[in-house]
Parts: sequence; C-alpha cells; structure tokens
Amino acid sequence: MTPVAQDVLARASWRLHLVGAAAGGGWGDGVALDAAASGAEAPREATSPGRDACHHGGPRPGEQAPAGGRAATSERPTATWGAALAEGITARVPGTVTGALRDALGEQAVDRVLQAAGPDAVWEYRTRVSTAGGPHRFTSTGVATVARLLVTGHEVHACDTAFLPWDVTVELPPGPCEIVLRLLPLASVPVPRTPRARWLSPLVPDRSLRWRRTPLVGAIDWPGARPVLGPWGGLSAHPEPAPHHPAAPPWQEAASDDAAASGSRHAEPVAVRTRVAENGDGVVTVRCAGARLFPGRTSSKNRDAALRETSAPEAPEAPEAPAAPATPETPERPDDASGAVGAVDPGGSSVRVQIDVTRTGSGGVTGALSDPRSREPSAASGDQAADEAGVSCEHTVSPADVDGSGTVTFELTVPRPALWWPHGMGEQPLYRVRVRAAGVEHTATVGFRTLEAASRDAGHHGLGLEINRVPLFVRGAVWTGADPFEVAAPADRLRAVLTRLRDGGATMVRIPGTGCYETEDFHRACDELGLLVWQDVALGPLDPPDEPGWRAGLRDEVRALASRLAVHPSTAVVSGGTEVIQAPVLAGRPTEQWAPAAVLHDVPTAVGEADADVVVVPSSPCSDAHLDTAHAAHDAARRRVHEGDVEPDNGVCPDGAAGTEEASAASSKGIPDRSPVDAADGVCHYFGVGAYGRPLEDAVTRGVRFAAECLAFAVPPEPAVVRAQFGTGGPLDAAESAGAWRRGLAHDPGAAWTFEETTVTYVHRLFLDRDSDPDAGLAHPARPAPQDVLGDHERLLEHERAALSHVFQRTFTQWRASSSACRGALVLSAASTAPGAGWGVLDVTGRPTAAWYGMRRACAPVALSFLPAGGDGLALHVFNDAPQPLHGSVRLTVATVRGSSQPPLDLPVEVPAHGELRLRADLADGTFRDLDHAYGFGEREYDAASAVLLDASGRVLARDAHLSGGPRRNSLGDPGLAARWECTEGDAWSVAVTAAGLARFVALDLPVNGPCGEGAAAAEDGYVHVLPGETVHLPVSGAVTEAVRRATRVRALDTEPVVVGR
Repeated sequence: MTPVAQDVLARASWRLHLVGAAAGGGWGDGVALDAAASGAEAPREATSPGRDACHHGGPRPGEQAPAGGRAATSERPTATWGAALAEGITARVPGTVTGALRDALGEQAVDRVLQAAGPDAVWEYRTRVSTAGGPHRFTSTGVATVARLLVTGHEVHACDTAFLPWDVTVELPPGPCEIVLRLLPLASVPVPRTPRARWLSPLVPDRSLRWRRTPLVGAIDWPGARPVLGPWGGLSAHPEPAPHHPAAPPWQEAASDDAAASGSRHAEPVAVRTRVAENGDGVVTVRCAGARLFPGRTSSKNRDAALRETSAPEAPEAPEAPAAPATPETPERPDDASGAVGAVDPGGSSVRVQIDVTRTGSGGVTGALSDPRSREPSAASGDQAADEAGVSCEHTVSPADVDGSGTVTFELTVPRPALWWPHGMGEQPLYRVRVRAAGVEHTATVGFRTLEAASRDAGHHGLGLEINRVPLFVRGAVWTGADPFEVAAPADRLRAVLTRLRDGGATMVRIPGTGCYETEDFHRACDELGLLVWQDVALGPLDPPDEPGWRAGLRDEVRALASRLAVHPSTAVVSGGTEVIQAPVLAGRPTEQWAPAAVLHDVPTAVGEADADVVVVPSSPCSDAHLDTAHAAHDAARRRVHEGDVEPDNGVCPDGAAGTEEASAASSKGIPDRSPVDAADGVCHYFGVGAYGRPLEDAVTRGVRFAAECLAFAVPPEPAVVRAQFGTGGPLDAAESAGAWRRGLAHDPGAAWTFEETTVTYVHRLFLDRDSDPDAGLAHPARPAPQDVLGDHERLLEHERAALSHVFQRTFTQWRASSSACRGALVLSAASTAPGAGWGVLDVTGRPTAAWYGMRRACAPVALSFLPAGGDGLALHVFNDAPQPLHGSVRLTVATVRGSSQPPLDLPVEVPAHGELRLRADLADGTFRDLDHAYGFGEREYDAASAVLLDASGRVLARDAHLSGGPRRNSLGDPGLAARWECTEGDAWSVAVTAAGLARFVALDLPVNGPCGEGAAAAEDGYVHVLPGETVHLPVSGAVTEAVRRATRVRALDTEPVVVGR
C-alpha cells in the first residue's frame, strides 16, 4: 500500500501583506494606496455569483491580474502598522486577516487597520515551498471571499464565494516556488441590479449582499463584528499519486475530520455514512468514486455520467470559465505487491477494497459478526472477517461494478454498536472507518445513532427531536465563535469554550446563518463532547435571488456542506438560514413571498442529495407547514439517492412544493390562520422574556415549542473581568471607561435602545417595583422605583447579574418541565464578542456569567429546581437525563422570617431514566405550608426553602433554593457570610460558604489572568441562596494556585465581599 502523500503546505510559513488599499485611505512608509497602482481588478460585466463563482485557469474576460504596485502617501499615526503590513506579518492558515492582525499588531490595531485600509483593500497570503514538482491537489473548506490562487505569478484558480470548497489540481514546478492567495474587494465582482429585492432588512444595509456568498457578520453593526477575510477553511496541497480525472462532484466528497487533519482528502471513498437498522445493528455505507478506483478505465457511459455531475450549468450570460491546466499523463503505477490490500489488478480489470471498522479507544467492536448486506451494484466477490480489532470486509471490484452515478457502493454491518448520545443522556462512542483502495487510504470517525423529528398532531405543533427514539428537551446557545477575531480558533480554546457550554447544561449549539461555517476541529469536538449541532446555511434576512445561476450555486454549496457534516454524529439539524422567512413576514409582504424556493426546496433537496441523516428546517423561524414541505423535499431526495439516482436537482420545484399552508389559507379565507413567527408553531425566535419585557410566565403561556433563539439580554461579565477590562467595577461612573462600555453593549442596528435597558427592566421588576409578575414579590408592595435608586453603576451591575441568574434558571425550568410544550431553547448567544455586556452566557474571554450559572442549575443532566405555581403550591422538579433510573433522596430545608431554619426533611425519590419527578415542597411534611406566600394572608412566614438531591451513598447531585415571594427584600441586615477553602481527594477544590442569616445570590470572585482556557480557575456554581446555618459548597475547577486562593472573595447581593479563609 502506498502511504498517503504529505501536505506540502502543512509546514509552510505564511505572511500576510496589504498590497492595495482604497484611494485616499492612506498609509505611510510606502504602502500602496492608489487603486490603479495596487492592481485592483477592473470591473467586469455583472453576473450572478452562482455556479460560475469558482473557476480555475487565467483571468476572466475583462479581468487584470493585480500587479502589486505601491504608491507613497502622506504619513498617518498608523504608519508603523502600514510598514509592517507592507513587509508582511506572520499569518496562520487556516486563519483570517483579522486574526493575523490581532496576533501581530494587537487587538487595538485590528479595527483601526481595517478602517484605514478600507473595503477596497487587496490582501495577499504568501509562502514559498519546495517540491519535486508535478500535479498537486489544492483543497480548502472555504476562502472568504473573492480569492485568487497564484503559483509562480500565474493565476490558477479563482473563486467568488466563501462557502464552496476548493478542489483543483495544479502543476507545480520542481524546486522552490511561491504560492500566493490573493483576496480582492467584494466590489470587484459586480452583482445584478435587477430584479430588485422584494424586502429590505434593517440588519444588513448593503443590498448587494443578497447576491454575494460571503459571511454577513462583518456587515452588521454588532459589537465586535468584523468581516471574515481569508482562508478560514485552510489550504492544503498534496502530490497526486496518479493522473487526476474528473470524478464525482465536490458535493459528494465527504471530507472527514481525520481526512482534513491527515491530508488524505484525495483518497478513494467519496462518502461514508452510518445508520442503525431496525434490529439494532449498525450499517456503514461507503461510496467510492469509480473514476478514482479505475482512472482512465471506467466505461464511457460511466465516465460521461461523472463528467455530467462535475460539470455545472453556466449562469445566464456568464462567461465560460477556462479549463484547469492539464496535468501531464504519467504511466500507471504498478502494483506495490501482488495481492496486497488496496492493490490494482495488474490486468487492469479489478481493484481490492478493504473496509475496517473499530471502536476508537476501546480495542475493537464486540458482538457476533453477520454477513455483509451489500446493495447492487456491489462487489463481484467479497468476504467478511473479524478479529479482536473490529469488523472488516474485503471486496474485489471491477469497472463493471461502477453504477450509473459513477460510484461503487459497499455496506458493512457492525453488530449492535454502542449508540451515540447527547451529553448527559449516555456515552459518545465513536468508531474509526478505514478504507484502503487503489493504493491509498481514507479514514473517517463516525457514530451510530437514530435521529428524527417528533411526530405532530392537533395538540402538538412545532419542531421536536428524538434521538435513539427518546424525545429530547434541547437546550443550548447560538454559536458566536470561540475567538472574536478568528473563525479557525486554536483547538484548545475552541474545546475550552465548547466544554464550558456543555458544563452549563447545553446539549446543542446552533451556527447561525449570519456567520461563517465552522472547521472540522469544531465538529470533531462536538462529537466527543456530546453537543448536537444545528447548522444554518449562510443565509440571513435578505431576499434570496430567484435566479437560476444563483440558486444552482447555492445548491452546490449546501451539498458540499451537508456532505462534510453528515459523517459527524453530532450534526442534527440543517436549516436554510436565519430569519429568511421571518423577514418578509415582518416587512408586511404577502403570504406568497413568505417562503422563498431557495429555502423551502433547494436547501432541503441538496441536503437530501448528500444523504445526510439530519432534520431539515427551511429557516428559523418557520411554521409547521414550512417544516412539512421541507421534510418532504429532503426525504424525496434521500430516496432518490438510495435508489441509485443521484443526478443533482435542477432547482425546479414540483407543483405545489413551494406552496404553504398560510398561502392556501389566505386564498380560501382572505387571511392566514397562523404566522410563521408564532411561538407555538414550527420554530420560533422567542424574545417575550427579554427584549419585549414580558413577565416570566409568558414563556409558558405563549406555548413556545422550539426557540432557536431566545433570552436576549445584555449580560455583564463577572466583577473581576469588568475591572480587568475597564479598570473599574462600574464603567459608566468614569468618563474614560463609559464610551468603551457602551461600544460593547448588545444592541440591534437601528434600535433606539440597547439590551442593557432590557436587563434593567427585569432588575426593576424583580427587585424594585411592584409588578404583575409574581416574582416581584407580593409581601411588600412598593411604588415604581426611580432609575437611579441603586446608586452607582457597580451596584446596578450586581443587581443585573442577580436578575439574570434568576430569569435564566426560572425560564429554563419552566420549559424543561414535562407539563410544558417546549422541546428546545437556544440562548442568544453562547459568548459575547466584545468586552462588556454582550449577549453571551460566556463573556468574551470564555468565562461564565451569571446567566450561565442560572442556566446550569436548570439544565444540568441531573437537576433539581423549584418552580412556583401560585395557588397550586411550590413544586420541586427532579430531572434525570441519564440512561438509568435515579434512586436517592431530597433533603428539604425551610427558613422562616425569624432568621432560623426548620429541621430538614428527607424525601426518598426514584426518577426514571430520561425522566422527571415532580414533588410538592409545600406538602412535603404532610401539611400545607404557604412556602411561596402565594395566598398573601398576613405577613410572610417563610423566607426561603432549599433542596439537596442526594444519591444512595449520600453524595450531593444537585441543589436549589427558592426565595419565598420572589427575590426582592426591602431590608436585610448583614447575613454573616463566611467562607473557607476545602480540598477533597483528587485535589478537587471548593469554597464552603455559611451564613448566619439569609444570604441571597452568593457568588465567588476569582482573579482574572488572561483568557479562560481549560486550565484557568473558574467557579462551577454561583448566585446561590444560602439559608441560615446552612453550608453550601461552590466547586472551583482549573488551576487553584496559592495566588488564586489568596485573591478569591465571596460576595452576596447588597453585602460587602468577604475574604475566603484557608
């Protein structure tokens, strides 16, 4: 077997150069500014950036290759940066311009450099490599956006989309050569002016972006939002071991995590898929490209089929793309050893293919073996063997086994594989699939699981998910990246942020359509951590063009994306974008415009053609009717694949396919019955609790079914982080820090308010005002408090943190309860993208915020949460996501207003696997106690209640506490807070907190030193209530050094911080 050729760019040293900038956007020290001198591309005829968006060869008609000239201009304060960029700064690949600027010049330089360079800047990544020459296959997951690949000064590939993978073979000269990746301005590719958009979006003011396939995030006025420029998906170049012939189209090539890492992208298998049969066996399906197995020897019929699939129809009026440089014909490589696995028969008539499946990290697959159930056409001869290392099969195939789609299909049965589960519901076993064929090797890491949308009926609307036939309550967050400057964040930081989300109870992350796609490192980490992934296609609230070339390009892109992600068991949902359907609804457009064919038909069909075992959503939000239409298109495309018909869809919607229930209702009744943005229908974006300031019970009364976005607040970081970022604990109290704080506040473009005002609304509701919300507390009515009642900004921030921990815990508990219709909720968002109070449950450094602590208590796999039900008492919900029943007890303690706690009650509990138990805390002692002061007769008698969930051995599994009548207290004395460090076996540290009186919202202040990586000290719980005489342990993970212990403080709301004793 011939070993896999190494990536010649794997160790390349890249440098980033600014070779051209907008005229007048000056730099000093001789950096080119003049557009003509910089060689910016001459405008060319506007065409739809569809399937012609990527091409290789020389410049297109009307194009000129930039010459990289320079022109001197006047001095600027940024002249030093300009000189550095002229000489070139070190850059990472995969990486982006903003990441390189941050690493080389510092965070403060990034925005100033981008502003000075202007939108017409031309950037170049340059490197020099030395090779033996010959054909090399250049591949990339994506480059943003208008990019040109040059080898020794000659353009060999051009691409105008950030999302379509690169796969081009280039002849390299022997010896050293320069490779340049040139990034041109978006405006260098004109877009059609007609037809006009049917609606506009206040989120994205640049109307041309509806035509461009580029991440929208850089064009949206959000804190920390920057344009994505550069090879975010990396760039590899492997010597071709054999003549490169047209094979299956790029959308059929599944680049696995291992393939991307090892550089085996050019190996034989074009798709690896898994499924679970009805009898519980796993089935691995491998599809190999016949043209790769038999280069030059497939039948003319099959070769023509492959060519038809590879060739893309031209966009209307688009110039024909030049062909790729031809690679020289080389003699066929002889057999390495007669009869070796993966060898080509010397007669040229057959190839041996071996497929091995082993469980990673476990030494093999257990269970009896069964015969392979290969589909026709399949191997002419085959046998299956097994040993302790796993399951394997070997086949001998010939060109006659290549089917009409140009592929050879194999199936291998894995008896009773361990199923992959989301975090908390079971393990995440992964299996390594290794395929050796024609002298090369391909590996993929896969998992076995079933996934489907829950059935709906008249009483159950909206989206629900079931995995391995178990219904899910999905919770998580909208992904905003692990690094605000870089798409391809370092693997350790990426994993640290994802782990922190998982530890906060998340079971899903959603990649929104306004951002960029993620790297294989991200998806591999989600596989291992048990985090489901909801992937939006990169479409936002803009009118997608109904133009054949543009739609064809979108389908190619989605097939490539779905093929890449289908191998990952964590991939659960693929959506047609963010607010593509909501935008025309809220813009007042007629019902027939509510669901563009691009998301209702093209996206689901392309995902189905990639044979991706996922649930398809046309866009979020959407209605049940839209879900049904998308699911039908996806299922039909998958059936065609399984029947051997993989001819790409031509984009023509079947009769009625693009119709919607709303349009039908409008035509028959004059008005629609439902809106696609209804909370109880389809998928919603729910901001009732949040931006719209509604009481907490609105999350239940609205009947939220699946909120793909929710709970948008400005979430302040912890006090130590605020002090480190702004030099003070109350940034608005100091003129020098107030501006920086306001720039980081979560806000929407065009809105006259910020989300900090939203957060303050709930501060008033919960702590200051007498309101209709029961959580305002009925015991001591008060008039609305003035805005500045809390005094300084630092004290306001403390109340904001307390309010958010309460809101997040209460809302998620309401949704998670079995009595709720909700089946999923994803917070906006995972992490803030700038210093200050962004949307994230994690701050920009990756540290937990108060919202994370509230979410964690309600969403942990095993959780315990109080949930007041007004006159129906104080309920206590015990949640158990685990695959086995939970046997234990609940210890209930009640504190009175007289400052003492009653003797605890121990209540035995048994919670079913993947289940829930509901107790009545107010009836726990066999009598009725108005623990929440719901009836309001006389003075409140009880102050708080706490519950601790213990397993059979007495180990604490979960804890929660409830403040009777709500969190507001008019007057509280010093609670007598005290704390000390404790270290248990295995160097597990925690802070034991006690209080003489009731201490509300108790949290730790840990010192801050750089980003929050996996080794940084972090509190695992916070904003808890400590009852009189109670001891509560707050675990601390990471490196708890002597310096950390000395600097740590414990604080409670309205009290001074206390030193933690040692």
